[in-house]
Amino acid sequence: MVYMKGLPLDKRYDYYYYGTRAKRPYPLWMADGIAPMGSKAIPLLRDKLSTTNSSFEKMTIIYLLSVMSVHGCYDVKSDSELF
Repeated sequence: MVYMKGLPLDKRYDYYYYGTRAKRPYPLWMADGIAPMGSKAIPLLRDKLSTTNSSFEKMTIIYLLSVMSVHGCYDVKSDSELF
């Protein structure tokens, strides 16, 4: 996923959110491309949460973390992939 490094942070959140909306997005190649971002995105989101001052950004980050956890894609506490 090297090509995503050039994208703005909010676009990375969008792509990651869409990738974790379902346990296995259709088509399957999409999941294989987006899911590995979770191991990098979760620590990034937690760091961003502790440093941001914007209430809207904090709310968005908390929502993304909850979606990742509730949909069973990642264990947010241990940064591990569940599926």
